[in-house]
Amino acid sequence: MNRRWLRGFPLVLLAVALLAAACAKETAWPTQYTGKEFPINPVHRYTPATNGDVVLWMDQSNENKDIYGHDLTTHREFPVCTDPATQQNPIMSGDIVLWQDDRNGNSDIYGYDLAAEKELAVCTDAAEQKNFAIDGDIVVWEDDRDWAELKSNIYLYYLSNESTFVVCKHRDEQRDPDVSGDIVVWQETRNGNNDIFSYNLSADPNFAEIAICTNLSDQSSPAIYGDVVIWIDDRFGNPDILGYNMVTEERLFLCTENSTQRNIDFDGDIIVWEDDRNGNWDIYAYDLATRTEFPICTHPAEQYHPAHCGDIVVWEDKRNGNDDIYGIRLSDLR
Repeated sequence: MNRRWLRGFPLVLLAVALLAAACAKETAWPTQYTGKEFPINPVHRYTPATNGDVVLWMDQSNENKDIYGHDLTTHREFPVCTDPATQQNPIMSGDIVLWQDDRNGNSDIYGYDLAAEKELAVCTDAAEQKNFAIDGDIVVWEDDRDWAELKSNIYLYYLSNESTFVVCKHRDEQRDPDVSGDIVVWQETRNGNNDIFSYNLSADPNFAEIAICTNLSDQSSPAIYGDVVIWIDDRFGNPDILGYNMVTEERLFLCTENSTQRNIDFDGDIIVWEDDRNGNWDIYAYDLATRTEFPICTHPAEQYHPAHCGDIVVWEDKRNGNDDIYGIRLSDLR
């Protein structure tokens, strides 16, 4: 045997061991990063939303902000609104797409009915309308038309009869509304900090408003699905995800990880959010039915703005050096 080769043999073993360790490290990402993720065509795509098999986003490929969509069934990409002004922050319920639109010189709410192929002007008041949400026939938003006297308030619009309703016009700021069925939720500063309030559209107006959480810390960014309200809560010194079941009156401590949780979205039993526990922004989820948390995507790049509906979770992803949209089916994680 060649002794010179033999003397070098330990170095070969070391190199092989290091290579194996490097490969093990590289493939040691959590099991959800399996190649079952799917990209939505790049580039410059932001703040995705989803409903059914349709994914939406704000697109800057043409140097201005437009709304585009992608059908996961037909793999067809299509424009929703390419007006020369700025369109951003799309959301969707059923066949209705909504977005924030600056074509009139301020932030208004426009929409598009994918089935009827018709654009909708939901609110074009001269003030600012933003932070809107939709569930079926009902659109809610934060409105600044009475800012000088009342700050921002919560307004509501019925798509079916094109009527507008003021949900809350308290003198302090109401922001970030969400809606599910007959219940509208929002954050408000009437007690000197941000708390969570709700309004039942089917109840007696004298008793329709209920305080969901008035802890002395800040509660913000509420989301609702069915009987459960969730929000971002600072009571433990960092932004966590807490919740409340309005029927059982159970307080829910959904994620109290010693990191920042933000940009929550909620559909069915699944809550998704951004989380920086790994030193970068990843996407995590919580299943209310099983009371378990699980990762959606912990790729070493940054992942932002998750959106969830049914079996689909989508997010904004920087793994390719620019802002792309990626997604995954929850059924592929089980």
